Amino acid sequence: MSKSIVQALIWREFIEGKKHFLIMLYYIPVLLFINFFTLFELFKNIELMDNNETANITLDALKSFYAVNQMFFIAPMMIPLISVIFLSRLASERSEKSISVLMAIQIKPQLIWATKTFTANCFSGISYLISCVIYFLVIKFGFGVTMVFTIDNVVGVFFVSPIIGLTISVILALLYWVIKNPGILSILVSVFSVSGVWFLSMRLQNMNMSIELSLLILAVSCIVFLICLKIIALIPNEYIANL
Repeated sequence: MSKSIVQALIWREFIEGKKHFLIMLYYIPVLLFINFFTLFELFKNIELMDNNETANITLDALKSFYAVNQMFFIAPMMIPLISVIFLSRLASERSEKSISVLMAIQIKPQLIWATKTFTANCFSGISYLISCVIYFLVIKFGFGVTMVFTIDNVVGVFFVSPIIGLTISVILALLYWVIKNPGILSILVSVFSVSGVWFLSMRLQNMNMSIELSLLILAVSCIVFLICLKIIALIPNEYIANL
């Protein structure tokens, strides 16, 4: 497959993805609101704590601790949900027969899927970075809290947590590729984001983010991607075209 075809596919996906930019911007404050509401309640409780309960730690340090830990929730929620906005276009592209046309000119299904997944993850990754900037500004100027990061926090929030979010979106991309009705999947994603992801993020906060653990999570993510590619290669083109 020539390099120009790959570039053309990626460029096409980015052009189509830009049309969903406003929808993406709508989701960012909605998802961040969940974090801010939780922090507001936590900070309120911290202010009511007796001084004896915080003898070894200042209230500002305690607020910083909770503000940083709350960031573990952003990537696993933000990245899959933003990716879904772009992946849900698969249904309309099937009805328009654009995917069938691409496969008819001998473009491999796994390449089509990979470019769509790559584009969705690029947009969701950008959304995550925008979310982090908004989060910092609101915490600093809205709540008056200066966040202090440890090495574990930095690795967990800006490396491990996004990788987990991207891995989830890769699995969702596979499901969107093989499921006829993406509406049902979108509902399941929303439910998962407010339940399973919450539990996952709580676990991440308590982990020691060592280099070995980070590389292991990255390796698992790469393996998941390769397995998805293999599954797509095994699915007959006729099945995808007739969904």
